[in-house]
This record gives sequence, structure tokens and C-alpha cells, in this order.
Amino acid sequence: MRVVAWPAFANKNANPYNYLLYSALAKLGVKVIEAKSLFRHNPFASFEVLHLHWPEYPLSQKFSKLVSGLSLVFSVIALAKLRRAKVIWTVHNLRPHEVRWPMCVPWFYKALVKVVDGTIFLSHKTVDLIKEDPLLHPLLEKPWEVIPHGHYRDLYPLVPDKEKARQQLGLGSNERILLFFGQVRPYKGIEQLIEAFKQLDDANVKLFIAGKPWTSEYGESLKAKAAGDPRIHFALRHFADEEIPSLFASSDSVVLPYASILNSGSVFLALSFERPVLAPNLGSLPEIAKRVGEYWLMLYNPPLSVKHLQMRLSLPAMTTDVLEQAMAEWSWDHIARQTAHFYQRVVKTE
Repeated sequence: MRVVAWPAFANKNANPYNYLLYSALAKLGVKVIEAKSLFRHNPFASFEVLHLHWPEYPLSQKFSKLVSGLSLVFSVIALAKLRRAKVIWTVHNLRPHEVRWPMCVPWFYKALVKVVDGTIFLSHKTVDLIKEDPLLHPLLEKPWEVIPHGHYRDLYPLVPDKEKARQQLGLGSNERILLFFGQVRPYKGIEQLIEAFKQLDDANVKLFIAGKPWTSEYGESLKAKAAGDPRIHFALRHFADEEIPSLFASSDSVVLPYASILNSGSVFLALSFERPVLAPNLGSLPEIAKRVGEYWLMLYNPPLSVKHLQMRLSLPAMTTDVLEQAMAEWSWDHIARQTAHFYQRVVKTE
């Protein structure tokens, strides 16, 4: 089977989800082609499936990129239809995290839903929400499947021990470290995390906020909010793959204080490094928490408060037995087999 994916491998540095999925599919004999490469160099090639991820991204861009981005999305879909290929959409988000052009949202989703032949959801919660969503509900009238997000264990180098990792990052050996890691964007609730942490009366606990900010201005605003608390440290930049293991190895817990969320690769990343997580009781996160237990994923009802941080810090450590079982279910080989089976199912649909 030939599958054109948008994106396939091109976004590995920003989000390795696609790279891991399509690398595993390639092992099963699926020929995976990068969409932009195919349509630029060989637009008349035949293929069976066009697999889309984040087609809504242009809605978050300035006007010139909105127009060119939406034109490209639907041009690629039109070419796929001309090749009699099936269009499959993995729904990572029900709506963009940042929408600059809300008037375009209904039009975009109505047009997209009409041309999609099959849908992959990352959680059962997504299905429940779509049942109540008038724009996306028609997706459930076509083939669909729930296929979970995968882990990140196979992507990164060996994890150093905590002492060595902290030396690399200039952190003290006896401190307790709460880590936020990921793209630093407004919807992730980092302002609320800073406010809650500043109320934590414990000089031995530090907060480390690491990741590339959405804009430099937003990064500076977070630093200004944290001013006056020397326990809050920032590393606002892109982290290469080889640096990420040290970030997690140095931490005691990971805090992901999303203001809104449906699915979270960052939760899977933290669990892949065997780091317990504190996150809101939103989106698909209760499904993951039910699988791994409260120690590995402690959920709170928003808004985040200092009490939630204290509860996270006070939980006694647990063994990794349950976590290891979940990791087996979240292996990319298992996910690739499910995805390939769904491809075949959609392709056979008239």
C-alpha cells in the first residue's frame, strides 16, 4: 500500500509522533511518502491513502498564510480524490489551539468533513465530544477507529542518572524539581502554574520551565510574572533530542497545567521517561490516568492551586509495573498494525 502523509517525517523535530508512526508502518511494508515532496516532484503518482494531521493549522496563522495554507490543504485533497485515494484524518484537536480567524472555522470544518473518508481518534473521549459537535458529528457516519497515542521510549538516547543530569543542567542534587517541558504556548496554562508555585512555601522545591515559546514576547511576559522568585528557572529555547533525557532525568515530577486540552503527547513523553505527572482533569487525560493510576498521572479539577502542587509532591513513589503494561499497549508496532488495518478497511469502502 502507498500512503501519502501530511506530514510524515518532516516535522520530527517539532513533534516526533508522525516519524514514529510512519517508521513503524514502513516495517509492515507500507510505502509512506511525504505529501509536499510527492506533489512537488511527482503529482501524477498513484496512491491509496492520503493521511492528514493538523489540517486546521492555517487557521492559527496570519492572513497571507491562512489563504495559502487552506488553498494547499484542499488542493492536496483534490489531487488525492483525482487519484481515487481515500482521505483519512487523525483528529489531534477538535479546534486549533489559537484561532486568528474564527469566521473561517465553520466553513473549514464543514468542507473538510465532506471530503474525509475515514477518521482516526486518539481517545474515546474525542468520540464522545464529537457526538455533541454539530460540525464534526458527520465523521461518525463514516469509518472511524480509536487508536491511541504511542510512547516515546525508542526515540531518545539512554537516560542519564539524576545526579549526572542535574550537573549538566546546573541544578542542585538535593532540590526537588518540578518540570514543565513542551512548546511554551498560552493555552498551556503556564501563568497559572507560576502563580500557584509562588505560593508554595518550600525553599527546597524549584520549578524548571523549558521549551520554545510561541513568541519571544510571550516568553518575556512569563519571566516578568516569575520575577522575584529565584526558585523559578527558565530555558526558553528548542531542545535537541539528545538534551531531552537529561531534562526528565533531572526532575522529580512533571506539571502540565493546560487551560484546555484534548490529547497530550507531553503526558506520554513524561511517562516514557518514568516521570509522574500532574495535569488537569480534561480531555482524554482521565483515560490515561485510569490506565496508569494516580501516582503516574494525578489529575486535578482546574484551576491549578498550590494545594495541587503540594499533593503531587507528597505522593509516595510507586513501582513501574502498571506503567510497563501500559507502555506495551502504547508501542508503535502495535499502533502501526491497528493503523494499517484501518487503512485497508477504508480503502475497501465504496
